[in-house]
Amino acid sequence: MTRTEIQKIKTTEPKNEDAVLSANKSYWFSVTSPEKKNQAITVFAGSAAYRITFEDSYLNFPVEARWINEKLLFVRVYWGRIIGSDYIFDVEHGAFVHKEMVHDGTPLFQQMNQTKK
Repeated sequence: MTRTEIQKIKTTEPKNEDAVLSANKSYWFSVTSPEKKNQAITVFAGSAAYRITFEDSYLNFPVEARWINEKLLFVRVYWGRIIGSDYIFDVEHGAFVHKEMVHDGTPLFQQMNQTKK
């Protein structure tokens, strides 16, 4: 089962204030509301557009995305409280160029510190 899916879609220029432009102002992305079961990112890259869907992502931590440069998008998605994935998406090629698991111990560390007080 794949939890991440990239679909080529048809879309127009961004009309909402949630769209984040790249440094060269040629590309943009927008993240869906974290209330939805399957969070997604819509990426507009010149003549192409993509929807990256994260199936069964952990809704307590919304999908994070930010531009690395004009064409690379960093994405972090959590699958649970401490397990997630980091992706780097090349918007010109419509593909991930890097994928890596994240093991975040911050919530457990905070809980441990609270019990010591």
